[in-house]
Amino acid sequence: AQAACGEASDTLTVTAVNPPLPPLDLGPDAAICDNGVVTLDAGPGFVRYRWSNNSTERSVTTTEPGWWIVETWDVCDRRQTDSVFV
Repeated sequence: AQAACGEASDTLTVTAVNPPLPPLDLGPDAAICDNGVVTLDAGPGFVRYRWSNNSTERSVTTTEPGWWIVETWDVCDRRQTDSVFV
């Protein structure tokens, strides 16, 4: 930079940190009755979702028993995985 008496310079240290991971918790295993419906919600704060049935929505609804797995990615592209047995 130009100053009245000549050139001047300065330095600034910048530290970049990743934001905390959003919590991913599908909760405990769930029981389903005949003709029952269970909705599983991976929660907010993620930019991408992928369920074991290839859904890319935040939540899925099922009437069938079995393992459900979800992968999520946050804004920094950090991946988390959780699963639940219905």
